[in-house]
Amino acid sequence: MAAPFQPANYRAVNPYLLVSDGDRLLRFLHDVFDARDLDISRNPQGRLQHASVAIGDGTLMLGEPSGDWKAQPSSVYIYVPEVDAAYRRAVAAGATSLSEPTTHAYGDRGCGVKDVEGNIWWIGTHLGPPNSSKA
Repeated sequence: MAAPFQPANYRAVNPYLLVSDGDRLLRFLHDVFDARDLDISRNPQGRLQHASVAIGDGTLMLGEPSGDWKAQPSSVYIYVPEVDAAYRRAVAAGATSLSEPTTHAYGDRGCGVKDVEGNIWWIGTHLGPPNSSKA
């Protein structure tokens, strides 16, 4: 439940991505992470000004450059139910593979992709407690 000083469906910390083509990133988020639109604001010419989407139990916001604010790549870690399937969807949606799904000693199976806007997505599925054995 959101605190009284933040909107419903939002956490205290919400990533905000500034991208050159917001509609393209929204399609990526829908296709790969099954994002659900919460809020879409456009200027009178139809250009995306602001969008909020729900992914799982989190919220991601994004907008397009304006004035002094320029697009800039970001990096986000996101947990999904099936990392291998999300990885395949991301690559099919035009992302570049940075690392294929691998099981890590810290308890996550994860991978990395770069989307068409240059953002890096570290995608993981938590499998259980970290491996405590010494390698």
